[in-house]
Amino acid sequence: MKFIILLVVLLLIYLEFSLFVIIANQIGVLMTIILGFLSTIIGISLVKKQGLQHMLFLQMKQVPQNDALFGLIKGFTLLVAGFMLLIPGFITDAIGLLLLIPIVQRLVYRFYARKIKVNPVYHRYADENTFEGEYTRHPEPEQTKLDNNPPTQ
Repeated sequence: MKFIILLVVLLLIYLEFSLFVIIANQIGVLMTIILGFLSTIIGISLVKKQGLQHMLFLQMKQVPQNDALFGLIKGFTLLVAGFMLLIPGFITDAIGLLLLIPIVQRLVYRFYARKIKVNPVYHRYADENTFEGEYTRHPEPEQTKLDNNPPTQ
């Protein structure tokens, strides 16, 4: 498994350099570098915007079980997209931008939803002697004097 991952990473590096050389021959080295930086900046701003929207979605909504799994997988795809957009290169930028598209996120969800089983746990430690409630603390009333005698000097 480690060998396969290493092979994929090395292949990706080779393809990134090859594509960089091809594009640099077509439009020039300076324009290729500018295009690489521009795609990274635009991609990171899109990840930031979608990430903030996703956080607000999760905070504002009491999500049911299926939506929680979708929220988790969408957050993971945003994380991977941000990582791919930080790596310099056109192939990784394309993969990162693809992961930002909602249709692709739903496809990733459908792929992983079959493999992930969610087991909700409700009050695992609750028993018949446990109850939930709320309380408020009121200021104590001033104590009345039981003794009617004035203080002595």
